[in-house]
Amino acid sequence: MRSQLYGIKLILAATLCFSLMGLGVKVLRGSLSPTSVVCLRFTVQSLLLLPWFIHLKWKGKRFQLPFKYHLFRGMLGTSTMLLFYSALHYLPLGLANLLAMTSMFWASVFAYFVFQEQLNLSQMVCGLVIFVGIGFSISGGETANWSLNWMGVSLGLAGGLSLGLGRTVLKKMRSYECTSQEIVFAFGLLGALFTLVPTIRAGVLPSRWETWLTLFAVGALGTCAQLLFSSGFKYTKVFVASVCQLNGTFLTLILGFIVLNEVPPLAFFLGMALVVAGILVLVRVSSTSGKFSKPEALPRPVSDS
Repeated sequence: MRSQLYGIKLILAATLCFSLMGLGVKVLRGSLSPTSVVCLRFTVQSLLLLPWFIHLKWKGKRFQLPFKYHLFRGMLGTSTMLLFYSALHYLPLGLANLLAMTSMFWASVFAYFVFQEQLNLSQMVCGLVIFVGIGFSISGGETANWSLNWMGVSLGLAGGLSLGLGRTVLKKMRSYECTSQEIVFAFGLLGALFTLVPTIRAGVLPSRWETWLTLFAVGALGTCAQLLFSSGFKYTKVFVASVCQLNGTFLTLILGFIVLNEVPPLAFFLGMALVVAGILVLVRVSSTSGKFSKPEALPRPVSDS
């Protein structure tokens, strides 16, 4: 039986993939619009998992999850990615990633309404600490290659809210007996379709092979990250998994400094410390209060049996 250490390794690997993916998106910001990057990234994701889908159909099997869940997940996930990639267009890599971390608080809020899970005063205080930390992180002004754009901050916060809702929807989907490949393949296919028309109307495609290679890397890294996260969560406790995810905050800072020469102001580090501390306490309080208990399994449709 595989241990929790195995799950930790998977989640750390997924976090690294997500961080490198964000770096790739940041590098592409001068060549393509966020919509085009999202469309091509989803296309790569679908193509990478196409052999799995062909094998599924060859064996005469069907998706286990009702289409309405895939559709809602696709619309929500596409919106989240557009917001995050647009935020990366305006903000330093480390700051955009930190804003996305607010999703952990919003996930607890949405879980209260969707799953009737507990939302107590301690969790609300943790949320306040997280957003105070965000305030500090954007109050330090600008330094070398560290620009602050309020449009980007707004997009990043909206992306965190959307990602928090996406976590709740994914938890609902996980109550069905479906594989990670099904969720990731359907997500990529629908996301590519949703962004196809704006990408075609823009009429801008990469002209250099280096850009195509970066796009492929972004798609491959995003696909691997989603699959690794889904597998890793099976073997780890929620608190441990969340701690592993927070490493992405430090990874993006390091990558931004080494590759993009992004140097954050001192106030950012204070804000980041508050955000990380607030998330750690939030997840600890939530896990001990039963917030992350597995919801009751939904009945599988007769047509899927």
